[in-house]
This record gives sequence, structure tokens and C-alpha cells, in this order.
Amino acid sequence: MQSKIILLTAILCLFCFIGAGTASAATVQINHTVVAKLNATVAATVNQNNPAVSGSRIVWVQKDSHNHSAIYEKNIASGFVGKVYASNYDQYAPAISGTRIVWEQLSSKGIANIYMKNVLSGLVSIVHASTQNQYDPKISGTRIVWSQYDGTKGAIYEKNIASGYVGKLKVSSSDQYNPSIDGTRVVWIESTKSVNTIVEKNILTGTFSQVVSTKYGLYYPSISGTKVVWQQDSDANFLIYIKDLNTGTVSKVYPSDDEQWTPSLYGNKVVWQQGGLDGIAYVKNIATGVTSKVYSTNQVQFNPIISGNTIVWSQENAVGSFYIYRKDLVTGKVSKVA
Repeated sequence: MQSKIILLTAILCLFCFIGAGTASAATVQINHTVVAKLNATVAATVNQNNPAVSGSRIVWVQKDSHNHSAIYEKNIASGFVGKVYASNYDQYAPAISGTRIVWEQLSSKGIANIYMKNVLSGLVSIVHASTQNQYDPKISGTRIVWSQYDGTKGAIYEKNIASGYVGKLKVSSSDQYNPSIDGTRVVWIESTKSVNTIVEKNILTGTFSQVVSTKYGLYYPSISGTKVVWQQDSDANFLIYIKDLNTGTVSKVYPSDDEQWTPSLYGNKVVWQQGGLDGIAYVKNIATGVTSKVYSTNQVQFNPIISGNTIVWSQENAVGSFYIYRKDLVTGKVSKVA
């Protein structure tokens, strides 16, 4: 157990160091890969991490020329690459839905607040002003969720951009963190000293359900439709699990003796990192049962994210820098993003 905690801490610290809709009806060829000519628009010493994707837009974190952590965007359709919002304060944890981008940004007092940008209008705003630290924003359509820390524990908040409503999703004495949202369904982790639980809320009905509850550690829940995936500890290793909320069925996504990390779910496809500090990104089509590497390489891959028919991830190069890569599941094309 101690060695697994050390490995998880090492992976999280590595990220800190380098960063300090429906699927298409087209046939998806998960095992098919065509390597495109890689771009070289960013200096080799720049590290890119924590990608997110929606449609033709990809966002990520990288250090700028002033050594600040900044959020960058690439519009695949137009080729545009640039900062989302120029700032003298560090930015982290971007998420995107359509033309809206959210992220954490530190203030002059060191407080983390959630910001949002509408890339069509260019308007940037604080989602909900607070003196409490806000972390890990996620967005789906006009709803944003995040974890807000009151000094003793976290609580999951929601903002409905359309109505302006802001409030806690659930009043609880437990520590709440790691939210994920798809439409009007939200999942997050609640922890006490002895039990860890993934909770699901249907915002429209106001009903709650328990996805899983265990003495083991739970991490990174991701929801899409009526399916939820997460990373779970055991007496042996970390594995990715999936639950169908309609049937109640829980199963391992891909049984393995290797460590599995940071799952992301879209429709019937799950991606995750497998292995330790030398991990590789995998993808499984739940409908067909086919599992494969996203892109075979001898370089380390971290933090794969899937949306529609696009997978993005952070990949190490030969000199130890990290870049964001993208795979189109329809064409099999793999390319460096920027």
C-alpha cells in the first residue's frame, strides 16, 4: 500500500512540476493509427500538461515566457494557438465545453478562483467570487461545477450560467472533491476517515445515488450519460472501474496487474493511463470490448482525455519535455497539438 501511495504522489508531483455531446455516426477505428507530421511551434523546453478537449478546441497548461502557468488553446479548425487569458497570476486545471473554457486562477492574495471565458464573445469573468479556494472546475453546456474549500473540507458547488444560480450540490460533513459533469448529472467523491464514496446527483430531479462506497481510495470519477468510471485502490494495485447507473452493474474496465490511472469517459469509450511513471494511454470500446493502446511509443504518456472521436494526452519527448498530442479515432491520425 505504501509503495502505491508513493507512486501516486510521484505522478501527481510530476504534473505539478511540469505545469507548476454524442459520438459521430462515422466508423471509429480505435486500432488504426496514421502518424502525421509533427508541429514545432513551441520551444523544446516548454512543458504542456492537463489537456482538455471539446469539438475542434483543445486547451492545456504550459509555462509562458514569464514563467507563469498559463492556459493555452488551439482551434484545430482554424489552426489558431494562443493564451486563453493573459495574466500575471498562475492558471491551472482547464476544462472546456463548446466555446466556454473554465480554469483555476490564483489572485494577488494567493486565493484560487474559477474563471470562465466565452471564446466567441471574448468575455472573461470570475464564475463565483469568493475568499475561499476553488479547485477542479468542470463544465457541461451552461453548467459549471467545482470544489470549494472552507478551510476544513471541500464542498461541490454548481453555477447555472443561463439562470445565474449558484449553490452547493449537497450539504455534507464529508470532504467533497473531484467533480465531473455531463448534462444534468454530476458525480464527485465524498470522504470520511473510514469510507470513500462516489455520489451522483441528477440536478433536474434533485435525487442522489451512491455509485460506490469502499474503504479503499477512490479517484478521478468521470461521467458520460448513465455510465461512470473511476480509479480505485485495492490491496494489490490501482484499477479502473465502470458502473452502469441504469443496471447497477459494476465491473473492472480492463483487469490487469499494472497500475491504472486517471480515466476519462465519453459515450462507450474509456481512456486511461496504464503503468507507473512510464505509463501508456489505453482506450477501450465498451460496446465491442476492444482494448488497445492509443498510440504505441516508447515515450511516457500521461492524463488521456476523450471527447467525441478525439483523444488528447501529454507525452514526453526524447529530451524530457512534455507535449500535448491528439488522435482522431475516425482517421487514426496522431499529431502534436502545438
